[in-house]
Amino acid sequence: MFTQITKDELDTPENKASLIFLDRQSKRPGTTHPDIFSQLRKISAQIQDGSVVRYGAIDLLINKQTKQILAIGIGTAYALKTGNLIEDALKHEAKTIQVWSDNTTLNIGEEIAPDWIFGRWHKDEPVWIELGNS
Repeated sequence: MFTQITKDELDTPENKASLIFLDRQSKRPGTTHPDIFSQLRKISAQIQDGSVVRYGAIDLLINKQTKQILAIGIGTAYALKTGNLIEDALKHEAKTIQVWSDNTTLNIGEEIAPDWIFGRWHKDEPVWIELGNS
């Protein structure tokens, strides 16, 4: 059911920061929550060339043509690459910081790049991904 993808397949200049983040995440136990996997699949169906793949224990939304990482499932949250539509996402109350149940935080804009946000099931997320990264 899950399509596995390797680091070699994702090894592009556009994915460099994401792969560094994913390598750090792989040292922590956990997988993508089923609700997050479902949301990534929903977004994938709304964008051209979107595909949800498994990288180790983490689910990713990638562009299946370019292999660019567009979203990452991180436990009970997901992060999105908004590209040049970051300001629009932030205007709609998107956040770059996730507070976990143990009160630790993750600033995705610092961990990967300033154009990444945490998803919130907002209706415009597919637009931010597709048009912001085209």
